[in-house]
Amino acid sequence: MGSACLEKVTPPRRFIKMAKVKDYTSLSTSEIYRRIAAGTFPAQVTLGPKSVAWVESEILQWCDSLAAQRGDPAAFAELVSKLARFAIDNREAIRTARPAEVDGLNDRANDCWEPLLAVAEVAGGNWPRIARNAAATLHGLEEDTPSIGAELLASIRDAFDTRRTERLATADLLETLAEDEEAPWAAWNRGKPMTPHQLSKRLSEFGIKPGAHRIGFKTAKGYKREQFEEAFKRYLSADTPGKSVTRLQASNHAASSDFETVTRSAAVTDQNGLKASNGAGCNHVTDPKGVQTEDNAEYFG
Repeated sequence: MGSACLEKVTPPRRFIKMAKVKDYTSLSTSEIYRRIAAGTFPAQVTLGPKSVAWVESEILQWCDSLAAQRGDPAAFAELVSKLARFAIDNREAIRTARPAEVDGLNDRANDCWEPLLAVAEVAGGNWPRIARNAAATLHGLEEDTPSIGAELLASIRDAFDTRRTERLATADLLETLAEDEEAPWAAWNRGKPMTPHQLSKRLSEFGIKPGAHRIGFKTAKGYKREQFEEAFKRYLSADTPGKSVTRLQASNHAASSDFETVTRSAAVTDQNGLKASNGAGCNHVTDPKGVQTEDNAEYFG
């Protein structure tokens, strides 16, 4: 009998969800997303609208590399000592270094990379070339992956669609964001849901600020969908996954308060808002002092 040729078969990639990733790594959801943003953890793969997963082999490989690093404490301690010595001896040279910008990167990306490129310039040898190649490569990956700001905008757009409303109180918006287990918002604040201050800080990057409005005898702070329309058009592509929800049409005799709450039925206005009929009233008072922020700092930079 002739010998048979056995071909090496590459096993198919197996995808795992967040719960399994946390089980393998013992990391919290917020820590996983923090490390992904820092480029030190395998990135998630988008499988469909609001569905992400991780490649199991990549997670296991990350765990193996972490175990290998911890296997030689003496070598790790020596490396720490060398890095500390380098920092002390070269801090002034690094502080005054002005490395040339990397072609292809925008101004913000070059600003972010400048300190790292300065370290590479002072280290000399092949490090400047390696650092510049890394900057160009990672920037290319970032161009293909939505930024955390764009991801937040997409989630907010879905929140408005899910609630079928044009106005959302901050508390209701945050509650809706936290309902998505695959998004980072439920564990954004050191394992806890995103706070109103953190949401406001993120949205301020797009020129969006919350407003304080009187609803009956109460005051609620929140957002109108029309505040986001320009950002949606600018930062979210037409094919960005999102929920498709048919908006409700206002009746001739309906009136709307400024924000919907969880306990109220969802009444949706058009871009100009509902106008009260002769038999219904609507109060709308804006607080000129704006929104007070919390003292706690945002967990992710």
